[in-house]
Amino acid sequence: MRSFRRSMMASCMRAPIALFVQTASGLVDARTGDPASGISAAALKKVRVNNRVREAIDEALGALRLFASDPAQRRAAAEAVFHAHDPHAIPALDRAIAAEKDPEIRRDMTEARAAALLAAPEASAEDKLAAIATMAARGGVESRVLLEPLQQEPPPLGTAATTAMDSIDRQLQFWGVIQSIYYGISLGSVLLLAAPGLAVTFGVMGVINMAHGEMVMLGAYTTFVV
Repeated sequence: MRSFRRSMMASCMRAPIALFVQTASGLVDARTGDPASGISAAALKKVRVNNRVREAIDEALGALRLFASDPAQRRAAAEAVFHAHDPHAIPALDRAIAAEKDPEIRRDMTEARAAALLAAPEASAEDKLAAIATMAARGGVESRVLLEPLQQEPPPLGTAATTAMDSIDRQLQFWGVIQSIYYGISLGSVLLLAAPGLAVTFGVMGVINMAHGEMVMLGAYTTFVV
């Protein structure tokens, strides 16, 4: 188990903070990787891992896993970088895209790079226009959220972002209609299963017995859920 420790110098507020890694063989300087001889772990203060530190670690791991040998890890790393949309990951994404052979994973990395470019204030207008086109092709609610702040930008960025969001809205509306039709067919099939059950029960018994009908309906719902 490794733990991170840092040395605190209370006598000088502007003194640099050194970061060390606790390994099985002793302390190691996190900056250089050299063994930290002559430093006691008891004199160091353990780094407290809060949400901000966890987010920074996740973003760093996502950038490192872009070069993993496992394609699933590379794809997961591309998704993590897309959600983080950290501009500092652009150089790593450029190297990973150049080395990637799988077209689907390369597409995911390109989309992650586009998300990072939209969050980079120093990116050129041409790069952001290309990133907006990539987000429009990706579609989905997440892409729309990334494009929404760009509506306030002057043309051509604002115009391109608005056009891309309109395209995404049409896609979402289309899939919403398909989803409603699917839910309607699913509910209708359950009701169709319940109706023959009631009809058979009433026809056999010759009496309208709602208790038997409810049991048949429960069986229909159970079959649908399973």
